[in-house]
Amino acid sequence: MNNPMENKKEELLERSRKSSNDEGMENAERQGSKLGEFIAVEIIGLPLLIFCFFTGQINTALALLSIASAFSFGQTLKSYRFTKEWPYLVCTIFEAIFAVVFLILFVVRVMGW
Repeated sequence: MNNPMENKKEELLERSRKSSNDEGMENAERQGSKLGEFIAVEIIGLPLLIFCFFTGQINTALALLSIASAFSFGQTLKSYRFTKEWPYLVCTIFEAIFAVVFLILFVVRVMGW
């Protein structure tokens, strides 16, 4: 007599073998994405933002802050949707507010209103 748990296990293993998802490749892509985020935000973004403030290019700084906040919003939203922890929700809300405020300030300054 076949064990139902053994049958289920074999069925799952067979589906996994037929699946086109490669977990190793997904992990490598995730790590590459994190490295790209670090390079874009920390190594390039922050010095560029500091340069904009010191040279009086506030419009460019506001645009960069808006983009960075929108990017951070996406990251914290992803974390909140996965964990459902309230600190991620709070960060998600603040990042969304920051992104919109920086964008509005950018548009107001550029349009001269």
